[in-house]
Amino acid sequence: MKRILILLFVILLLIPTISLADNLSDINEHWAKGYIGSLVDEGIINGFPDGSFKPDENILRDAFIKMVIEAMGYDLEHGKDYWAENYINEAVELNLIVSDEFDSFTEPIKREEMASIINNALDEELTGADNLQQAINEIDDYNSISNNYKLGVLGAYTK
Repeated sequence: MKRILILLFVILLLIPTISLADNLSDINEHWAKGYIGSLVDEGIINGFPDGSFKPDENILRDAFIKMVIEAMGYDLEHGKDYWAENYINEAVELNLIVSDEFDSFTEPIKREEMASIINNALDEELTGADNLQQAINEIDDYNSISNNYKLGVLGAYTK
């Protein structure tokens, strides 16, 4: 089931369509309009209350966690004190992240953090030392990945 959800997420990123994204004020000429529209239609992303999407800004940790939780099929309410608290709590409960993994959820998420969260969402074990070594050799910046995220990056890369 998780593979199907992740595959759906990837397909949605690859198939541009006309969608509810037309209501977002700042993506009409953006190269990712179709991809954004697909994710908006699936309820995975929605933009900002002022009608903008800010497509060229960094994705924050809390927003990425929300997208993954939504892509996995969870429909959560926004938190009362902090909009992302329920998504973050669900991510901890699902072992997508560790409760003290981040000092702040309102900072831009790094690629290695994204890969680790996706790997944890797929929830499969790494296998095959040859495949892992090949992946290490293929990832040009592998040595710059934080030790805490190397296995997550390898897992996401090999999957």
